[in-house]
Amino acid sequence: MNRDTWIFLALCGGLLAFLLAASFLSKSYSLDHIKSKTVGDGQHGTARWATPKEIGKTYHTVPFRPRRWRKGKELPTEQGIILGSVGGRKRKSKAGILRKTSRKLLEKLRRPVAGQRKRKPKPKKKSKALSKVRKMIGEQGDIRALVDSDDIHCLMIGASGVGKTEFFLYPNLEYACACGMSYLALDTKGDLARNYGAIASRYYGYRVSVIDLRNPTRSDGFNFLTLMNHYMDIARADPSNLAARAKAEKYAKILAKTIISPDGDASQYGDNAYFYDSAEGLLTAVVLLLAEFVPPKDSSACWPGIKTIARELGLSPRTVQRALADLERRQLIEKRQRHRANGSLTSNLYRLTAAKKSQPPAKGGL
Repeated sequence: MNRDTWIFLALCGGLLAFLLAASFLSKSYSLDHIKSKTVGDGQHGTARWATPKEIGKTYHTVPFRPRRWRKGKELPTEQGIILGSVGGRKRKSKAGILRKTSRKLLEKLRRPVAGQRKRKPKPKKKSKALSKVRKMIGEQGDIRALVDSDDIHCLMIGASGVGKTEFFLYPNLEYACACGMSYLALDTKGDLARNYGAIASRYYGYRVSVIDLRNPTRSDGFNFLTLMNHYMDIARADPSNLAARAKAEKYAKILAKTIISPDGDASQYGDNAYFYDSAEGLLTAVVLLLAEFVPPKDSSACWPGIKTIARELGLSPRTVQRALADLERRQLIEKRQRHRANGSLTSNLYRLTAAKKSQPPAKGGL
């Protein structure tokens, strides 16, 4: 072999010796990719249970007192999500109560042996620190909630029936109402609206709105023409009030622009800006026409047919006719005939009126 071959073999042997030495000196490193951290230093996660000191630094401890909150007393001011609780009195199980009762009964029935002294139980030494903690918990309340006030996201995972709604969602809704937070709840079953909707509106003064996608007619609505109708009614009552008419036109333009060009000015559409401007002008004109010429809705008037009333109430048409006649005779409602465009009669218009004088109901009436 020539000299170049020996040099090549020497270089290969030196490289192999270097790799072997590196693998033996650092057993945690691989040959293909040298890691910046040793195995076990976070590669498989560093999650663990928080220590009491970390819990005290991270979360706010708030006494959980819904009964006092609903009376307007001691309302919390720290807004956030309840992620846990501390304190609380341990409830005695039925088995423990029965065991303790049976033991006392057996001690009473057991006769003392002659000549045997009854041993007195030694009093247990109570720790002063433990007594202070129990006293403090008793003074502060049974349960104290751990509230996270940071801007975080929380994911609750659990099987059906484990108590996600009862033990996590309901306390958070109660706390949100107590500290004055506005929130949106997705309620597929309707339990939240039935159980906590009334509590939020009755005790905390919340305005609860329900959007029912299965039955849209049962949803709470919002009339976008409220401001236009208000100022247009003022302008109709006083034609010289040009300021009210100008405000109605202003809000109509804002509504049209929000619907047609929600991203901003229509000039960004280039050659198509003309069509967007025309659409805004047309929608503004339609809104102003509706606000000015459509009469206000009278909630005390309706025009259902006799058959419709009978079907909704589950009564016979004759019973409905007698009841309407009795209400009209007692001046609780007034009836007016309505005509179609061809002159034929349609269902009557009924309007509620204030009762002038109470009269006895007619025979066979309600």
